[in-house]
Amino acid sequence: MISIKNLDQLAKMRSAGHLLYDVLCAAREEIRPGMTTMDLNRFVDQAIRKGGGIPTELGYCGYPASI
Repeated sequence: MISIKNLDQLAKMRSAGHLLYDVLCAAREEIRPGMTTMDLNRFVDQAIRKGGGIPTELGYCGYPASI
């Protein structure tokens, strides 16, 4: 079922989408040969939090990382 979003919900979704775009672009620039996935995870976790977000994957069903 599709639920209709109100303007406030749409604004939050738009903001989250912009943050995701910014984090993915920054992560793309950060990736280097020899970098571990944990290094990348730390970088992305910090970028999400710095942007005012909360990494939702972290802890979901026991998942230990943010990406």
